Amino acid sequence: MRNSHPDALTPNADFAYHNGGLYEVLLATAIFAIVWPLRHRMKRTGDVAWLVLGLFAAGLFFVFFLRSDSPQLALGLSNAQWTSVALLLVVVVGRAFTSRRANRSARVSTRSAGA
Repeated sequence: MRNSHPDALTPNADFAYHNGGLYEVLLATAIFAIVWPLRHRMKRTGDVAWLVLGLFAAGLFFVFFLRSDSPQLALGLSNAQWTSVALLLVVVVGRAFTSRRANRSARVSTRSAGA
């Protein structure tokens, strides 16, 4: 799509650009294709949510290598990529926390059932 408006927020009005939302739709479709068959194999509450968040953050990290509409922040990565890295860290810590908490409550309920 070519945008010739003089106040358009495009790096160069001479080039055609396409909507970056297309990448996110393709990413969401791929995540759905991965998660849907796995949804019954995950035993703990919240595992599917952590998986979706992790895949989405990882996917967006790579999508923003294709897009050049975010300014670079540090180490050659864009602001959006650093946000994806931060979200991945939240997912890893959150998954570990909920997993540890579920294991602890399962041990407590097993002990009280055996007593």
